[in-house]
Amino acid sequence: MAPNSPELRHAGDTCGYLSQEAHVAPAKSELPERPGCSPADGPQATLKSVAPSAMPRKQARINSTSDVSIMEGVDRKDRARVLTEEMIRRREERCKTTRCSRCWFPIDCGGGTSYCVCARMPALSLKTRTRFMVYMHPRDWYNAGDDAKILLSAAPDASEIFVYGRPGDDEKLKRSLASCSSALLLFPDASAISVDEFLQQRDHSGLPETEAKEEEPETGIVVIDGTWNNVKQMQKHFSKEVAPHVPHVKLEPKSLSVYARTQTRKDGISSVEAVALLLRELGDAPEVCDELVRYITVNNEALRLKPTGADD
Repeated sequence: MAPNSPELRHAGDTCGYLSQEAHVAPAKSELPERPGCSPADGPQATLKSVAPSAMPRKQARINSTSDVSIMEGVDRKDRARVLTEEMIRRREERCKTTRCSRCWFPIDCGGGTSYCVCARMPALSLKTRTRFMVYMHPRDWYNAGDDAKILLSAAPDASEIFVYGRPGDDEKLKRSLASCSSALLLFPDASAISVDEFLQQRDHSGLPETEAKEEEPETGIVVIDGTWNNVKQMQKHFSKEVAPHVPHVKLEPKSLSVYARTQTRKDGISSVEAVALLLRELGDAPEVCDELVRYITVNNEALRLKPTGADD
């Protein structure tokens, strides 16, 4: 399977629904000797560190970018944050006028050519009162192969994307969460509760009288979107800095088989599939959940970059 295929790409966008596989390190005696290391250093010895200034080709690449000037005077502990913010700024500058704001496929490619697929993913009529908050890793932002942005088409008036590391987005996410009657983070860690347990807590949370009169309280659903390693880091930040009191909710195992697709791991599940399963457990219509999952296929087919309106 090609490294950049939609299947591999989506297998990483999992909302955390991946098993942890044991990694067995090779025995010391199996480790090969490294070139440049003397036998006395032992088989675990590594090459001696070399400063970038002693590597002309690497130094030339560094000097050819604007990152050198950006990093001048920046404290070491702040460098990762500064580089992330710069990456986000460059991506927005490059994509804002060339990509559709919902499906993120190229538009206005010259001669009237457009690859936008929004018309093939119309808004869905959800029975539940929900608001979707996608907390997305910056490397997935404006990536047409990402599946979580499908929510912008499926529920355009109830979906918003917050980019991890983008200045101001954490505060915006806090305000969106505060405006909901209840909220949950779809993440299956050790502290996660079931959907039934969440509903029991929500229904007995003592809503204000004005909200209690409503047919159903609005539930904020936070989805962390990114590769598994990035998701783990983002979840820790979200639960510590953004919303420590928002409960984590897991899907029941019996539900995971409803929309199972071929993944790089047998229990892998994409962000949109996880949302569809959650909506089903919250009481939404099965046909609507099925249609939401079908949009993944629409998006995957569009990755072939066939202009809108072209013959099949």
